[in-house]
Amino acid sequence: MNKYILISFLLLTFFVRDLSAQDVGIGILAPTSRLDIRGDAASTQSILNAQTTYVGSTNVIAINGFSIPQSGYGIGGSFTGGGTGAQGVVNSTATGTGIGLFGTAAGAGGNRIGVWGNSSGGTANYGVFGSATGGAGSYGVYGSNTNLAGYAGYFNGRGYFEEELQANKNLIVDLNVGIGTATPTTKLNIISNVDASLTTNGFIQLGSTTSSNLIFDDNEILARNNGAGNDLFIQNDGGNVMMCASELGRVGIGILAVNDLAN
Repeated sequence: MNKYILISFLLLTFFVRDLSAQDVGIGILAPTSRLDIRGDAASTQSILNAQTTYVGSTNVIAINGFSIPQSGYGIGGSFTGGGTGAQGVVNSTATGTGIGLFGTAAGAGGNRIGVWGNSSGGTANYGVFGSATGGAGSYGVYGSNTNLAGYAGYFNGRGYFEEELQANKNLIVDLNVGIGTATPTTKLNIISNVDASLTTNGFIQLGSTTSSNLIFDDNEILARNNGAGNDLFIQNDGGNVMMCASELGRVGIGILAVNDLAN
């Protein structure tokens, strides 16, 4: 056997045997883990680059992290960055769904969270942030659930929407709804300073502004038709009208204030 081949074989054997008991460092003399890689890569380089050149329909994993020291414990991968801890990028022209970052959780008991986000200490903090550009069918954050006993999204705290809130099916509220107030005191509590008139729309409007409509403010009901006054019907299809049934009030016709009522 060539002496150079023999020496190389002996060195390789020693190196492999040494790896079984020692940590390996690349760019560091005192590694702190089984494989410790240190480097000062430029902005266009990576400290660790894993690639696969497979071409086919099988999902090939470039890096696979697996850690289960005990059931319910272990972290598959942990990433820390000054700007971005973990980045998932999809760049494909193929049809179907491309997923930048995918999280899944399954088990027989306990709580399972596919993707968990936590943020604190900044001027604005977002546990999970999603942004989308495009027309219909574009969602910054998308949740799906076909079980009527569950929810596609859950907020344990106040929810805030900068733009419109659209519900294509029933909107169910267990407690109170406030419009113009953060502390509603009844099932529907509307607070505003807009008067009901022929040119302003009050607190509530029923019907289109350009046709027959009925508007309300905190002490007035007004029937309109395209900017003009309209007839107001009460119990038009039958039934009695009971006014001041407790005999404690008065009814005024053609007056502006209760003080104008005759005793």
